[in-house]
Amino acid sequence: MRYLLTVIVCAVFVTTATADDSGKIKICRMKNVIDSYTRKSIVIPQNATFADVGTIKGPNNGDNDWPVEIAVLETVKIPASTSCVIVAATIVDNPDHHKLARVHGRLFSPSGGGDNNWPLAGANLTATVIQDFK
Repeated sequence: MRYLLTVIVCAVFVTTATADDSGKIKICRMKNVIDSYTRKSIVIPQNATFADVGTIKGPNNGDNDWPVEIAVLETVKIPASTSCVIVAATIVDNPDHHKLARVHGRLFSPSGGGDNNWPLAGANLTATVIQDFK
């Protein structure tokens, strides 16, 4: 009985922990930048990661980057004629336990994960939170 109670408590904790770390991000081509993917589709693989690089307003506003990394939950494609795509993501690294919300205006840059072709050399992408991570 004691073992069963421990398993139930652990299961509730794991469910709560994973439910609090997913949201939606908007991945976009950088504006006014011509790169090797201009007018070409960009495939972003499942589990591709993006690291926090500060705020949308930039580092001159006194904001530092947070040690937060997020990963997309599915493979998505930015068509050649499109600037952005919206995709579900999850937090994969957050040692300081920051909350990710749209209001924070955090900016993310491709960092790893996915497959051997990610991040794409020559593709200038950024990501922002558009749905709070809960």
